[in-house]
This record gives sequence, structure tokens and C-alpha cells, in this order.
Amino acid sequence: MSGWEPVTVTRYEYDDAGRLEASVTEREPEWSRADIESLIAFREAQRVGPHGHEMSVAVDPLGDPSNPDREWDWVVPLPVKDFAQEALDREKKRYSETYPDADMGALRWRVEKRPSQTGHNYSRRDIKN
Repeated sequence: MSGWEPVTVTRYEYDDAGRLEASVTEREPEWSRADIESLIAFREAQRVGPHGHEMSVAVDPLGDPSNPDREWDWVVPLPVKDFAQEALDREKKRYSETYPDADMGALRWRVEKRPSQTGHNYSRRDIKN
């Protein structure tokens, strides 16, 4: 996938009189293990649409709103807010403003969950429905 060409090596075998008996050509694989793993991951990601459903289900006529014999309806509930992503976006913006020449694409960010500084350290188990 990276544009390289596989190496080809040909080995010649001769008899005692110097005549060619055989030639064997070996070619290294075009796909490395990393290439194959990347392709599998890419294909797996393509199987699921941005809505979280497999594309084969998302385009199935049994879910088509114009189909009077449809078996299901698509319902979109209100979105949820991703607080971890919000914190990440805020820090990335602050960093890029502080270091305008930083190569933001080369930085790898992680978000850590830590106890709150507000004094409210509830877990989901502590909150009653």
C-alpha cells in the first residue's frame, strides 16, 4: 500500500555439463502483515456507517420509510454530549493558540478521567434513578 515494489530473485540450477536444468523465481509478498491488518481494520470500519448501524441494515428496503411493508422505523433520539471530547477540543484549541507553530497533526492526545475538584465525586452507582 505504500508504493514499494516487491523484490524478485531468480535462482538458476545447472547440470554437471553446465546446461540449465531449472530456474526458480521467488517473489516477496506484495502485502506485509501490517498492510493486511490495516486493510482489515479499514474494511471493518467501512462496514458500519457513521450512525452506528451496519450499512447492509441501513440500506435494507425493510427499513425504507416509503415501503408500506417495512419492518422497522429509524428513530433519532436527541444527541448526547461527549464531555471527554469537549475537554479534548478545548485543550487542543488552547495548545494551538499557545504554540501556533506546533504540528497539531503529529501530536497524539489522550483524555484521562480524574476525580472532580468540585467536591462532588459521585459515581454512576451513587446516583439513584
